[in-house]
Amino acid sequence: FATFSNYAVDSSHIVAAPGVCIRSAWPGGGYRTISGTSMAAPHVSATVALCIASGRCRGSPAAILRQIRADAAAHGDGFTGDEHTPIARRHYGDLVWAGTYRSREGD
Repeated sequence: FATFSNYAVDSSHIVAAPGVCIRSAWPGGGYRTISGTSMAAPHVSATVALCIASGRCRGSPAAILRQIRADAAAHGDGFTGDEHTPIARRHYGDLVWAGTYRSREGD
């Protein structure tokens, strides 16, 4: 988790996503390793898209959000201690987890 990223002081955000040292396509060709919230947002968007494509996320945006949050919380994320506070006094949501979702076409 990034020290420069959004966080809450006393409660968790909805979900968290990696945004540091992300290898990404670069304008003009090639790849670069960069950090920023613009690197985290695609992880969340892609996780939601995979959940919808798998058939696991259905219904209203609120229902989809509940499913994403439940799946992120159920997965765990490998932290020891308080997983929502890997940086002291900064609370993050559960890390999004795309590994839960398989496309119905791939089954």
